[in-house]
Amino acid sequence: MLQRYTMQYGIMFKDNLQSVWTMLGSAFSHQSFYHLLFNMFALQSFGSTLCTVLGATNFTILYLNSAVISSFAALAIPTLMRSSLSFATLGASGAVFSVFAAFSYLIPKAPIAIFFFPIPGGAWMLFLGTLAWNAAGTVLKWGVYDYAGHIGGSLVGLAYAYWYTIKRKEQLRKRQLRWY
Repeated sequence: MLQRYTMQYGIMFKDNLQSVWTMLGSAFSHQSFYHLLFNMFALQSFGSTLCTVLGATNFTILYLNSAVISSFAALAIPTLMRSSLSFATLGASGAVFSVFAAFSYLIPKAPIAIFFFPIPGGAWMLFLGTLAWNAAGTVLKWGVYDYAGHIGGSLVGLAYAYWYTIKRKEQLRKRQLRWY
């Protein structure tokens, strides 16, 4: 039963989409314990701070929407590039890249270190580097990673952070006007 459920809702087969729910469910399935561990480590690293900045509701909206939209991007980008869709995709990395993108947009100078080595320029520079890496991986078809899903998640995170910044400035402006 679990295997049937996982095959129907937990793994997105790009050439045979079982259900639209698969685009969300695949973000909660992982290939191995280490795949899950790495995604959750990255999510905790950026997500805890971002959740404090956005609030739990906005963070949840961002995460779930980016899970679906990054899955859609994993279908759309290879189709637009006329690439093969004959492999499955799963994992939270599209949503995690969205969280990282929003974090980097809202806190661009946040100090980041990878294995204790600081990244010059902070979060924003690392984000731009990962975006370039994912773009190259998509175009050059490196391995079996879902680079297109990572790009989709990154773009959702940027768009959400931009929208959040505009809404926040508007709220602050309205609050200032009430004081006069």
